[in-house]
Amino acid sequence: MRIVFFIWATVLLLGFSCTRPLESRTPEPSGLIQKDSMISLLVDIHLAEAILYHKEKNGEKTKEYRHTLYKSVFEKHGTDAAAFEASFNYYQSDVDVIDDIYQQVLNALARLQGEGEIKEGN
Repeated sequence: MRIVFFIWATVLLLGFSCTRPLESRTPEPSGLIQKDSMISLLVDIHLAEAILYHKEKNGEKTKEYRHTLYKSVFEKHGTDAAAFEASFNYYQSDVDVIDDIYQQVLNALARLQGEGEIKEGN
């Protein structure tokens, strides 16, 4: 009997520890970037980071270029860094949502690479 109680207590403890109460999730910010737009924005951010990585790898200084590159990415998507950060924090507060978003980001990057728009670097 004691082992059955231990098993149930363990299951309940794990069940409650693996869920996040709704009230502790980040509230939806005003100006939330919609999920599809966020995916597209994240794709472009990861492409920008790849560009910066290769420039730094080749010994180039990227501080000013980083600012310009990010500004152009945000302008392309009609948003800014503050809206991106607030939206990203909102989406990442739900593990299932951010997992789905990043799965779609990875799929989009793989598709671009398959189409030859992204070349593998050294």
